[in-house]
Amino acid sequence: MRQEKELELPGGSLYYVMEEDGVHITRTGRLIGEITVPKSVNGQLVVAVEKKAFLSQKKLRSLVLPAGIKEIGEWAFAYCSSLQSVSLAKRKTGFGKGVFLECRNLEKIALCPIEKGTVEEQEQIAALLAAAPVLLDAEYLLELLEAGSTEWLMKWDARMLDLLHQEDLEGYTKMILCGEEDLDLDPDTFQKEKRKSKVRLCFKRLMNPVGISKEVRTELTDYVLAHKKGCETEEAWEVIFKEHGDDRAYFSFFLQLGGMTADNKGAMLADMGENHAEMKAFLLKYGQEVVQEDFFAGLEL
Repeated sequence: MRQEKELELPGGSLYYVMEEDGVHITRTGRLIGEITVPKSVNGQLVVAVEKKAFLSQKKLRSLVLPAGIKEIGEWAFAYCSSLQSVSLAKRKTGFGKGVFLECRNLEKIALCPIEKGTVEEQEQIAALLAAAPVLLDAEYLLELLEAGSTEWLMKWDARMLDLLHQEDLEGYTKMILCGEEDLDLDPDTFQKEKRKSKVRLCFKRLMNPVGISKEVRTELTDYVLAHKKGCETEEAWEVIFKEHGDDRAYFSFFLQLGGMTADNKGAMLADMGENHAEMKAFLLKYGQEVVQEDFFAGLEL
């Protein structure tokens, strides 16, 4: 019978067992927000995070795993709803299913060491790697040795485009028959949520453009602008406003894409209301420039 021992760490504690191949993390004790798992315990390398080891740790925000980790078990970090960043060694690592299930706030899976490319490119790869299980539902892209390569980026984009090209109602009948979601979800709401998920994917890739082709960039930009404020459906604006209401980086990027025009400026500002004062001021300033550009462009015609 395996004997668990507790390992005290800054930020909390973990339980582990000693196996023939090294130390296996089995479960958590008390956790705060940030945990760095040590390289070794009593001279033995930490080599595995076992099934459900960090399951539903709602306070966990940041996790650094040592270079010796070679196996991460099923649902190891599932339902860690506050988890934002994970650091792993760029080595061959086995992942069980559902490792990052429902980790909706996961923003980056950073790889060490950085072998090539700029710091900015590595940050973008970390963002795309985190999006693979979260936004793409593509755990097969958790290939740490391949992440960032031309082939890996092509596979990432292929999966993204598959999702983007799906009909907005695809999956609705199966969802209802299987009872997978709220049965009160009507077809219109289902399609709206599907378009929002597509918009999130577009923003994720466009804002992390490492290795993106001109054709893919154009297609994603066109999709976003087809759902800006004032269009038949406005999911791009809703994602920006409701999910990133105080995030200047998102607003600035959306405006640079052409998300604000003289025609929709007033409606966008009206949506801001009395909240988000800083972003509203930013929109006002940018909106004045848009109106001037549209005016002089009209004179040229």
